[in-house]
Amino acid sequence: MRPTPAQAPAAGLPTGTLTFVFSDIEGSTVRWDRDRTAMQDAVLRHDAIVRAAIESRGGYVFKTIGDAFCAAFPTAPAALAAAIDAQRTLAAEDFSSVDGIRVRMALHTGDADERNGDYYGPALNRVARLLAIGYGGQILASQVTVDIVRSSLPEGFEFRDLGEHQLKNISHLEHVSQLVGPGLTPDFPPLRSIPIDRNNLPTQISSLIGRSRSVDEICALVRRSRLVTITGAGGIGKTRVALDVAADLLDNFEDGVWFVDLAPLRSPELVASQIASALALPLVSERPALEVVVAHLNRRNVLLVVDNCEHLIEEASRVVETILRECVQVRVLATSREFLGIEGEHAFRLPSLKFPSPGDEVSADSARDFSAIALFAERAASANPEFSLTDKNATIVGDVCRRLSGIALAIELAAARVNVLGVGEIRDRLNERFRFFTEGRRNALPRQQTMRATIDWSFDLLSELEQTLFRRLSIFAGGWTLEAAEAVCAFDGLDKTDVLNSLASLARKSLVVVSSDESITRYDFLESTRAYALEKAQTESRMLSERHAAWVTTLVEASLNRGWTIPQNAWLMRVERELDNIRLALEWALAGDDPAFIAGRIAERLASFWYDAGLQAEGRRWLDAALTRIDEEAQLSLAGRLWRAVASNSTGRRAVEAGQKAVDLLTRAEDRAGLPSAYAALAFGLWEVGNLQEAESASERALELCRSEGLDGSRNYSDTLATRANVVRALGRHDEARKLFDEALSISIKLEDERTAASVGGNLAELEFASGNVNRAVVLASSAAQTFRKLKATAREATALVNLATYRITLGEIESARESALAALTLAKRVEDTPAVSVALQNLAAVRALKGDVRDAAALLGYVDEWYRSVGYERDWSERKIREIISDVLSKQMPEDELLKALKSGGALSEDDAVALALTE
Repeated sequence: MRPTPAQAPAAGLPTGTLTFVFSDIEGSTVRWDRDRTAMQDAVLRHDAIVRAAIESRGGYVFKTIGDAFCAAFPTAPAALAAAIDAQRTLAAEDFSSVDGIRVRMALHTGDADERNGDYYGPALNRVARLLAIGYGGQILASQVTVDIVRSSLPEGFEFRDLGEHQLKNISHLEHVSQLVGPGLTPDFPPLRSIPIDRNNLPTQISSLIGRSRSVDEICALVRRSRLVTITGAGGIGKTRVALDVAADLLDNFEDGVWFVDLAPLRSPELVASQIASALALPLVSERPALEVVVAHLNRRNVLLVVDNCEHLIEEASRVVETILRECVQVRVLATSREFLGIEGEHAFRLPSLKFPSPGDEVSADSARDFSAIALFAERAASANPEFSLTDKNATIVGDVCRRLSGIALAIELAAARVNVLGVGEIRDRLNERFRFFTEGRRNALPRQQTMRATIDWSFDLLSELEQTLFRRLSIFAGGWTLEAAEAVCAFDGLDKTDVLNSLASLARKSLVVVSSDESITRYDFLESTRAYALEKAQTESRMLSERHAAWVTTLVEASLNRGWTIPQNAWLMRVERELDNIRLALEWALAGDDPAFIAGRIAERLASFWYDAGLQAEGRRWLDAALTRIDEEAQLSLAGRLWRAVASNSTGRRAVEAGQKAVDLLTRAEDRAGLPSAYAALAFGLWEVGNLQEAESASERALELCRSEGLDGSRNYSDTLATRANVVRALGRHDEARKLFDEALSISIKLEDERTAASVGGNLAELEFASGNVNRAVVLASSAAQTFRKLKATAREATALVNLATYRITLGEIESARESALAALTLAKRVEDTPAVSVALQNLAAVRALKGDVRDAAALLGYVDEWYRSVGYERDWSERKIREIISDVLSKQMPEDELLKALKSGGALSEDDAVALALTE
């Protein structure tokens, strides 16, 4: 349950040395399950009693979690008095409907940091752990609190000494006392602290963050399975989680929980001896160590925590298997970068700590929902007490944690640097992470002190073939498939079978991350692992880049061919999966001395992808860059296809110029396969600028070429039919346009092409609107927008919403029109679709005008008019209709000189300024 922050008291938060009182209801879960209604009433009464007792004694409730209270008091006597008041009142209350309510309480005094109405620090950890070992009806206190209040105890009350206890995750023993006196239950079972004589678990100084769910899941697994192995990448926190699990399970094992660390060992023969040493068993030379261990553990109920098995995996597996076979009451919790491979083993892959997605804005409050950020914040505050999370730095910390892949060790090493650097500087130095993060905990093993050392440890355990593949896989960005790894990495001593076997081994050893869905399995590195592998692959980098670019080119060409025969959404998903690899290949090809034609082939074959994925602006940048690098005269066909791709991702005069150049070059190259789409792109651009006669001629030529090349019935043909339909609609031939749209729609449905079908539906909406059937236009545009949203076709969705806003304006549905226009504006800005941005702004200008805000409406209209003029874009019928509405309102409500001044002022605005004005209420 999410913690509920309290309101600060009017007098301000208690500060300085405070006494904290924590409480909760023992066994509340069972009562909730048994009678939810009765328990709800009981908890409400409990909450009122506890809160009243705290506040009447001057305390401050700073957090509640379910039925748990966390309170701070300026003085220890006041805290003790509040605890007594609460327990006595609760004892007198009738809770028989839920079989009684028993509340445990704990008090501890110390310093704490206050941030945003909450407290943080070791004192909070101690009182929470103290509460966890108590029983309902009991009041426990730490020694420091006892020393403060002993001389001022109420009459009849005294402290009963319960001795020293080991609290979970607390470094030294705590001397615990129980308050006894009138109205309090005096006798309880032994405290639930960690038994000191039945374990050798190392004390943990720092708190475990973000792992409560994993700890609970592993505890449940250990209760069900005799062997559980925690696997995961180096530095992810396997040992730390295992120790917490072990501490939680102490009460489940009569003969104790014993920790065995294999990390210091180099010889496999010492594995059994290390277990014997952890169990404090004497060894004699004539008796094998494993035999001694088995004899001792036989008939004992024990949990063995065998840590760091990966470098001795075969011997560790043999020893553990023998113990489990011979000692039926023993259970084993192992940690390793690969599982042990024993029958009955349950492997638990420990996930990375949670971090924000790229581009997420994070506030100081929302940051603590991300365990990686919470870990960074706590460790950073330890390194620099002045550090705290703020709205200003939370997003930067989130970026750091994301780029460190949520790996606990990496985050701790980065956080330690806040003693000399700001978080922005830390983020900027992540590209140098192996030189930058070089100071870890001095008491840690050498392989755990730096990021390089922890990956060195894993790399050195690999076979030669595995090391070779590990290096070569670093060429991939954003992951890869098995087929991709075989195509790029199988050369010079590594064949496809080696790739398959070695990739499987790397995955088992937690050096490669595996993700699967119903259709495909993908592999990837964590970012730090990839950076390490790239360093190792420097001598092969040229060869790997060439092979990677060749693979991307083949992939894109094959995807384009399949794109005409499979549903378009499936095709787009295939390409999107490899987008990072595509970008990497483009960057390499454009940066080299001679392979620019590769970039051209990749970029132009993705012409429709750039548009449908909402990446027109990025596509234009790649296309323009490729055009500057190739020799057009020497590569007529490639140049022509590049210009055709530019045309299909451009607007107005730019589209016409690029389309005409594409037609000229492809005609000279006698590239009849490329000419149909070039003529179609030219026709679309001519339609946009209002040159309808030439647009009609170009669209007819495109259709003729499609038929002559056997492309009728293809997606290309369907697109060209829709373009021609828009042209003849603009010429006023609505019946002919409707027939063309119907034919295009029929082909799209047959091809299972949802995108083109929805686009045709949007075009039909424009036809219905021009024919006066506005309500029908609304239905069609709404349906198109929903389909595009489902398909994540952002640019097309923006266009559909723009049109929807237009129709709603003419129906007088001003608020609905405004919502559609704002949604369209947001999407269009995201994908840099300037035509959709401008039309959305025109619709918002109409909304402003109709609501009486004529000056801002005039300024917005001035910006839009200037944009149309600058790009040579001719308003379509629906766009002209909205402009007429705006002009009519403005001319009636503004003097001519003021109107002209406002239009001129708007014409000078930048796009960002115009958008900001439109968003201002």
